[in-house]
Parts: sequence; C-alpha cells; structure tokens
Amino acid sequence: MKKTLRSRWMVFMPVLLAGIVLFTACQTQQKQDDGYGHLQPHIAFALAQNAYERGEYEQALVYYTAVVEAHERGEPSGVEDAALLHDTGLTCFRLARYEEALEYFGRAQAIWENSPEAHEEEIALVLMNTGTVYREQGAFDDAIAVYQKALESRERLFGRESPETADVNLNIGNLLLGQEEYEQALGYYQQALAAYEEAYGAKHPDTSKAYLNTGIALQNQGEMEEALAYYQKALEGMIESYGADHPVTACIYCSLGSALYDQGEYHEALDYFLKAYRVGREKLGEEHPDTQDYRNNLILAYDAAGMKNFNRWLSAQLSS
Repeated sequence: MKKTLRSRWMVFMPVLLAGIVLFTACQTQQKQDDGYGHLQPHIAFALAQNAYERGEYEQALVYYTAVVEAHERGEPSGVEDAALLHDTGLTCFRLARYEEALEYFGRAQAIWENSPEAHEEEIALVLMNTGTVYREQGAFDDAIAVYQKALESRERLFGRESPETADVNLNIGNLLLGQEEYEQALGYYQQALAAYEEAYGAKHPDTSKAYLNTGIALQNQGEMEEALAYYQKALEGMIESYGADHPVTACIYCSLGSALYDQGEYHEALDYFLKAYRVGREKLGEEHPDTQDYRNNLILAYDAAGMKNFNRWLSAQLSS
C-alpha cells in the first residue's frame, strides 16, 4: 500500500487554563447550562481548549465560535482577539474546513501585523499554519511561499537548530512528501528530529511527529523495517502524551497498518486500520477525510486477507 498519509500536524499556540479552580467552574457550568450561548466567554474558551486537547474538535469549535461571537458583542474572555481567531482557525483545519481556517488565520494575521506591538513570533506561527492549509488544498506554490517566510522569521528569532525552526522544517518536509520528493522530505524530517530530540527527548509529541513522518518517507522509499521502527517510537510517544484514542494516535495506527500491508501482513494491518477507524469515527465523524481514508484501508486489507462479508464483519467489530 504505497500511499502518502495525509499529515495534519500543525502547531497549536495554547493559552493556559487558569488552574484547577477554573476547570471545576467549567465543569459545573457546563452541566448547568442548556445552551452554549449562555456560557460566560472565559468559561467557553476554557472548555474549547479542553475539548481540543481531547481531540473533540467539533465540540471545541462550538465553544470557540461562541467566544468569537461574544468578542464581537464586546464581551471579553480574557484572551486577545488574534489568539482566539488563530485557535478557532486551527480547529477548523482539524475538521478539514479549510476555507474557514484560512479566513480565521487571515483575520488573526491582520490584527498582529497592524498592532503597535511587535508580534513577529505570532505572525510566523500563523504563516506556517496557513501554509499547511494551502498544502492540504494542493496549492503547493502558495504553501512553500508562506513556509519560507515563516522559516526566515523563526531562524532569525530562535536560530537554525531550535525546535521552533524545526516546526517549519517538518512542515516543509510534509509538503515535499505530498509531492513524492521523498529523499528531500527525509532531509527536512531529520533536521527537525535532531532538534526535537535535543530539546525535548524521545517521548515528546513533537519528536513523535518527526518519528512518524520520517517513517512515512522511509516507507515510500521501500525501507519497511526502518519505517516500522520509527512508527513504533512515534506510537509510544503519542500514547504517552495523548492516549490511545486520540486522532493523532490514529494517524500512527494507520501508518503501521500501511507498512504491514506492504509486507503482506494483511491480518495485522487490518487490526491497526480498525483501531484508526474506530478513533476517527468517534472523534472526527464518519464523513471526515481521515475517517474515510481509514475505512478505505480497512476494505483493502480485508479483501487482501481473502475475507468475505465486510459490512457484516465491520458491524460486529464496532458493536463488540
């Protein structure tokens, strides 16, 4: 199954929750309210952050949208407008709502660029994430143009070997991967991986992202054993950071399944594709592009294993 996995990695710029007291208040008000519009903006924002971290992007977007509307009515939430718009755009991206993501990112960038204070770091972030939306849309020339701007800015701010610069290198690698330039992509991934391992260690989510994408490039070059080793490292780190049923972990299940499929291990591949599909179905919804990819991979592995009655089998698996 020589397939380029669609990589949805982006960098999230979180605003930290204000401690356990606020979290408890969020849980209490969430139970008491009968509609999202009744939530106080700072509570809705905290709930949005919490839902995003759990991979519940539809829920997060409901809360983020409520806060954006509150800001437009002049009701503050304790977070600046540009950061709120950026995070809302990022959530739209996770849901493959690309045009909405671009609109939010554009609004955030305009605020930061027109601010009397310097916001070069924030602008570099929104440029990088804008480039990733363009990449997913297949607008590769637009993507590389904004990636280069982000790269220059981050090298100037943090240095070439920093993890912040590595974020951009990782995204450029993803762009090259989508263009089937596997050797070039691998070079960018290795640069990013070296920076992440030095700064964060082997189990950090950013390091795990680099392990995953390095494995994808190696798999597409036919280096299956090396790819599987990188996928296993990525899986260990992501499960430790996010848990076994998070959308980012599902991406690794899919990659493991793909490598096993390419080796003719169809039953083992089927197990990983099923794990990915379960997570995608629960967290992203049946119509999300990733969930559809996982289901298609399930069908391919099921057929290759010589099994019959796919729909009946799948129904039994999902109900068990």
